[in-house]
Amino acid sequence: MAARNSWKHGLLAKSAVIMLGPAKENKAEFEELLSGLRDYFDPVGAAEELLVEEIAVSYWMERRAQLYENGEILKQARAAVKDEPWKELGYDGEVDDILDNISGDPENKPLFKQLLMSSQGLEYVLGIVAQVRHDADTTGEISAVLLEQLSDICGGDWESAAREKSAFLAQLDSEKERLERLKKKIERIEAEDRAARLRSALLLDPRKLAVLQRYTSANERRRYRAVARLERLQRQRNGEAVPPPIDVQVTSDADDFAKRSQ
Repeated sequence: MAARNSWKHGLLAKSAVIMLGPAKENKAEFEELLSGLRDYFDPVGAAEELLVEEIAVSYWMERRAQLYENGEILKQARAAVKDEPWKELGYDGEVDDILDNISGDPENKPLFKQLLMSSQGLEYVLGIVAQVRHDADTTGEISAVLLEQLSDICGGDWESAAREKSAFLAQLDSEKERLERLKKKIERIEAEDRAARLRSALLLDPRKLAVLQRYTSANERRRYRAVARLERLQRQRNGEAVPPPIDVQVTSDADDFAKRSQ
């Protein structure tokens, strides 16, 4: 027992856990893993203890690989469901900023139609309708800019229509109902598209998956070798006749030719 206690905090165990920075890990979780492996393998002496620590580090690295995969999938999923309907137009930011950029240029008028293609844009258009309706009901002074935007977005000549109040209010109410129906339809489409994009994001990017597979394969081989060496040492310690390990090295014909040519 004294020999085990002297190796309780060995070389590998000390460096296995990231202790500082944003990637800081939980040392207690690693120590719990190491303790469980010590209880299972019951190592005696420095060599066996180091091999148990190597096995613990390998499992810890496998945990990191799983956390990496989860993190990458989470990033993909967040990117997949992030609604950015204005980026395809070359703009970032809120609808107000976009309209400020494209207003006043006749060539940009078709871009206003994009507002009717997303729930975000339709919400903004409904806000214009509500503001115009409010101004018509109260002061009667309606912004010419808002009327021009309604004409660009929804079609028609809203500035001329505003001259006849009762018909204008009825037209506004009708347009509001049409836009609300369209918004519900677009929201259903967006929800379906969002779900589809999210499902596709649950599979790791092939390039990152290849790196992860190489990492985990190498780590598994390391762990299997450490377990085999530990079991061999323990069998020898218990007095068993243990044959030497079989060392098989696989080389290609090209490697063999290169060696003979030297």
